[in-house]
Amino acid sequence: MLTTLSGQYLPGMAILKSAGYDVPVRRIVVVNSVVSLVTAFTGGITIAIAAITAAMCTGRDAHEDPAKRYVAGIANGAFYLLAGLCGGSVVMLFAALPRELIVALAGLALLGPITVNLTQIVTAPEREAAVLTFLATASGMTLLGLGSAFWGILIGMVAHRVLRPATPA
Repeated sequence: MLTTLSGQYLPGMAILKSAGYDVPVRRIVVVNSVVSLVTAFTGGITIAIAAITAAMCTGRDAHEDPAKRYVAGIANGAFYLLAGLCGGSVVMLFAALPRELIVALAGLALLGPITVNLTQIVTAPEREAAVLTFLATASGMTLLGLGSAFWGILIGMVAHRVLRPATPA
């Protein structure tokens, strides 16, 4: 659960908030936790807010008007359902393709969201903490069995606390 919270929920919520959406964090976590508990009894996996999907569906590439970006989320969900129904065929297709082609396709698919988020990082008031978070997360490091997403967030929070100007009491 810690991996899901640090690797999906926290980045997903941050992406939604930075895109200007009001995120009912407690409600989302509670509902997804209950659904995850139910699916665990049937052999399913944890339900989570997908950070990459949130980045793709909340950016200007999804729609110029933020009020109409929900269509990208619905289309994404429909695609995920279709991919799930055709999961065996999709796996066989990707297994037949050269690894380098798959990596290149994934990189091209993420180019837009990564560019938008990097732009937000360097223009943010807390850009130093944001850059440290990005670098630590992108490093791929693991420590104590926890991945770079967890450590990136932790390093970013510490950097934000240390580098933030003190507010007068």
